[in-house]
Amino acid sequence: MTGRQKWLAFFVVLVAAALRFDRIWLWSLDGDEFYAWRDVQWLLEDGRVGDALKSHPIGYLGMAAVCSVFGMTEWSARLFSTVMGTLAVVLLLRMRRDVIPARLALIMGGWAALSPWLIYHAQTARVYGPLFFFATLAVMWWLPGEKRRPWGGLVALLLATATHPSALVVAPGVLVAGVISRASRKPALGVAGVGLAVFAGLLAFTDSTVVRLVREAFERRDFASYDAMHYVLGLGYNSHGVLLPAGLGVLAFLAMRRERLGWPVAMAFIGPGLLGVAALLGVSVHQRYAMAAIPAVYLVAGWGVETLLERGWRKLAVLVAVVPFVMPIPAVIAHMRDGNRHDWRAIAQQIVDRASPEDIIAADEHALLEVYLGRHPGYDDEDLHHEVPFEKDSTYVGILGNRRDCWVVVKASRIDGGYGDTFRVWLDEHFEEVLRWGSPPVPLTRHDNTLVLFRRIERVLDR
Repeated sequence: MTGRQKWLAFFVVLVAAALRFDRIWLWSLDGDEFYAWRDVQWLLEDGRVGDALKSHPIGYLGMAAVCSVFGMTEWSARLFSTVMGTLAVVLLLRMRRDVIPARLALIMGGWAALSPWLIYHAQTARVYGPLFFFATLAVMWWLPGEKRRPWGGLVALLLATATHPSALVVAPGVLVAGVISRASRKPALGVAGVGLAVFAGLLAFTDSTVVRLVREAFERRDFASYDAMHYVLGLGYNSHGVLLPAGLGVLAFLAMRRERLGWPVAMAFIGPGLLGVAALLGVSVHQRYAMAAIPAVYLVAGWGVETLLERGWRKLAVLVAVVPFVMPIPAVIAHMRDGNRHDWRAIAQQIVDRASPEDIIAADEHALLEVYLGRHPGYDDEDLHHEVPFEKDSTYVGILGNRRDCWVVVKASRIDGGYGDTFRVWLDEHFEEVLRWGSPPVPLTRHDNTLVLFRRIERVLDR
């Protein structure tokens, strides 16, 4: 790198770190962070090992190590993921100079630094920050060139798989690229062998979280109900324009047959493509399962821009490169307002200010609400907390007829369809809205992180 490029790389790292470390101590826990919080708490308090820790331990052990030093807080639970997510951007900037020009590395690093999807996962007390780091390391070591380390790439993939099994999504691409490239068949077959061994090992543990989730994905139970449209549109939205230059990179590979592009093209698209086929066949597939392929997508996209520059189409190259820098801006602004999270801590405080500890409370993601209600005296009786009754059953009757006052907390984004007509009618008939907590969506973004608090109008008996 030239002196100017080094300063630009330093600036990219500062931006990436600033966006990822921004108020990780402030955002309340949300979504699946609860499960990581619970498993780490179990491990530190009484040595209990949760199913997720058995199946993919690295992320959880990293969180536990930090929390054992700093205590169980929101920021300490997120710190390991935040650090690893930031280091992944550093890896992109330092991607192998024997095959990756410095300007290409700067473009890739800049895109990743501003990606709201990667920022969110780096700020989340989950495993996708370290997963992205190890996946990036695997791509870096597998690229054909003088400094290639295929067995190092295999180790990196193994570490990524121990962070989250979805890392195996790149294994089919590695196998295909390796078989086509004569000098790479042994490591490629090694990847396939490791993938089969890991899968067999998971099947051996019948109580494995991974096995249970895969089974539920095929059966489309409860939360595991993402369809093909969700998967495709989710990837499209979260790419924030990177798929445009990535398409040019694929065209460059097909036109020029460059071996250095074969590996990243295979790693970027074969695995996610297979997930898309599974989604079309009815399997529940979430876009985050393709996370391990994203470093390769960035590399292919970078080569798309590089190819335009090599052919002298500088203005078009600049335009294509700028799109992924501009498109994420609204989502980054939205993310900086609330971390793309529902504020369960604040809504718990609002309930405490209005209710009494003896009241009935039903909530979407009630376990998260319990974390924050439990910090207030008297609110630790879990018998009074219920999951929102999505279907008409005895819970409806119990809430309406109970002599205690009753409250319901729901997500604003799901009121108009996500909860179902039965629940909406029940809510409209028997509850009044007390308040809405959260910022309205920023224009050009799709996330509404508003929570709505309802209170029962009157007690209803014999219903």
